Amino acid sequence: MIPNKFTRWSLIIASCATLALPSCKDNDDAYDRPTISVSQVTKDSEGKTIIGKDESTATLHISSNRAWTATTALDWLSIQPESGQAGEHDVIIRVLKNASQQARQGQFAFRAGGQTIFYTITQAGDGSAVITPGKDPDQPQAPVEVDGTDLANFIKKYDTGQSVTVDEEVTFKAVLLSDIPANNMVSLKNIIVQAGDQGITLRLASNASKDWKPGMVFTIKTKGTKVGRYQEGSLQIDYTGVADAGSMVTPTGEVSEIKPKTVSFADVYAGKYDNVLVAVEGAQFEEPGKALNPNKPAAGKTSAPTYFNSITDCVTSSPEGVSSLSVAISFYSTFKSELASDKNGKIVGIIQRSTTTDKTTKAKTIHYNLWPRSIEDLKGLTAERCTKAQQPAQKELLFTVYVEGAAGNEKYLQLYNPSDVEVDLSQYSLQIKAYGKSNTAVNPPNDKVLIPLSGKLAPKASIVCRHTKAELYTASGLTGELTYNGNDPIALIKGETVIDFLGNDPAKAWLTAEGKAAGEDVFLHRKVAIDAPSQTFVLDQWESTALTKDKQKEILTALITEHFGKR
Repeated sequence: MIPNKFTRWSLIIASCATLALPSCKDNDDAYDRPTISVSQVTKDSEGKTIIGKDESTATLHISSNRAWTATTALDWLSIQPESGQAGEHDVIIRVLKNASQQARQGQFAFRAGGQTIFYTITQAGDGSAVITPGKDPDQPQAPVEVDGTDLANFIKKYDTGQSVTVDEEVTFKAVLLSDIPANNMVSLKNIIVQAGDQGITLRLASNASKDWKPGMVFTIKTKGTKVGRYQEGSLQIDYTGVADAGSMVTPTGEVSEIKPKTVSFADVYAGKYDNVLVAVEGAQFEEPGKALNPNKPAAGKTSAPTYFNSITDCVTSSPEGVSSLSVAISFYSTFKSELASDKNGKIVGIIQRSTTTDKTTKAKTIHYNLWPRSIEDLKGLTAERCTKAQQPAQKELLFTVYVEGAAGNEKYLQLYNPSDVEVDLSQYSLQIKAYGKSNTAVNPPNDKVLIPLSGKLAPKASIVCRHTKAELYTASGLTGELTYNGNDPIALIKGETVIDFLGNDPAKAWLTAEGKAAGEDVFLHRKVAIDAPSQTFVLDQWESTALTKDKQKEILTALITEHFGKR
């Protein structure tokens, strides 16, 4: 037997920083250098050990002057014993039958002191296998299929909305998405893996190996880690502070192909995908022709922030509280200086999400970001650019009901949203211009009452604003100091712009041709055919019902039932 001796295996972390050193004891003259050799008991003329399709084991012989350990990430291979003391030992390599009937490949290794010897095993579809010494094996003849069930179950259990510590032995296999050499990543400690249609971020305790490539299959152990959504964003497993973190994410030696899921902008905005590889069709950069990340380090700094390039399909708008879809390019990316394409087409990348909170308003915004793995993911932009269609002006809010009761404080204003989108009422206010009994303007500063609105109003929905002491209708809506008395003009204002108006003239009392208060003791309902506001009052747009003290409750109750909350 001719023993094989090898240096450090790149997939196993050695305890000494430099392999040329016999150990960490550089100055001990009497130190006995650790040695380990592994011999193949049986092998052919090319140095390969063959396991026939009707067999399942092979024997290797270990000679070492130190305690040794065997390691592998393969779930279809076992090594017995897994460790031993100094001396001579036979080790049994056992492989399972290949139920997939597809070729598969992986590595195993033996380590003593600072030395590592590793082997590659390749199993054919018929179950036969070949063991070869060396660290640079060929890729498997065909990619393996990685079942996503275990990862899906893990996410279902541990995605609770808060940070959770995994206190049980949970292991799953997944495929690496991140292209570490291309480095379009915020940190080399953050990698993304996927199995089936589920993906997750791994926050490693140390930088990922540059030998790891997209498509490599990993065995991922999780006991002791924390699972949560970092800053309400993408789900991640955090290995920070876990004692044996370096051995919990290990390549199996297999490869698998993850094909990007073709999605639309609407799919992304609906939150259907996270931590998975997608291809967004019909996309183009909003600002073509500039560097994908133009950021420069600030004075005294060596890095700059990630740059988020907005993209569009010229059709889909982001929902309320969601920013436009962006292509994220890290400052560390090897292709950050490439120019944003002026073409339309397909952009491939890992979809992730994040959430920011406005420090003043506390409003939260969701961001969906597409992280290309390499410049190749942007090569699908080959078609002519699309042009955004001219968007029709959004229909504005309008008054649909005005009530000024003959008795008490039965004063109501109803607003209607005729548009197809939700409206933020905080952009609007009601302004009442006050006039006295003699129809003369009240002196400043009491000449105007401004009532800010709040909340949201759904498409094709109505909301009632009522006097704080109104009694006949208190079911819902807004309350405010509706102090008008029939001759006071009322304006619906957006910012400083008048949107809709009740009254003859803002500078005059609201009067009839006979000089009486036009808005006194009356229920006004805007005709259903009218779905746009007017900066001038048009009497023909309204249906009028007089209110009297003796029959106010009866009449007004019926009108409220008929018109409030309706168009």
